[in-house]
Amino acid sequence: MQHTSDKVTARVTQQGDWQGFQLQKLSIHGDGHHPVPAMLLLPDGEGAPHPCVIAVHGFTDKKEAWIELDGYTKGGNVSLGLLRNGYAVVALDMVHHGENRDDRLSATDDELINEHWEVFFAETLRGIHHTIDYVDLNEDLDAERIGFLSYS
Repeated sequence: MQHTSDKVTARVTQQGDWQGFQLQKLSIHGDGHHPVPAMLLLPDGEGAPHPCVIAVHGFTDKKEAWIELDGYTKGGNVSLGLLRNGYAVVALDMVHHGENRDDRLSATDDELINEHWEVFFAETLRGIHHTIDYVDLNEDLDAERIGFLSYS
């Protein structure tokens, strides 16, 4: 499945389920930049289009932290609560994290935050903007009801 507009193209790369909810891995492309790896969790079919929360992991983590149920440093319990209350969750990998590796920026985590922080934050914000554009494309998601959640 693919969603396309003049701003962004999103392709479903894998489908499955998590805790009884639909899970889709995505590749979101926009502006000719490096693709943003993301993950969509959908609540049960009733109530679509669903309000949506865009979730960003902490530094040195990855989008899959939003489906990890063990420990207070992961977001699985938050995602589960949101899904049970009718919210969709779109989690993305920040630049240089998880599957979001750009060969143009080969740096250690310390170098990234100390020497290349402008690139790190600019590219992560670009990824968030592309994710918002994706929410606008997806008929299962309500682009008028978007929230944002992060932790570190």
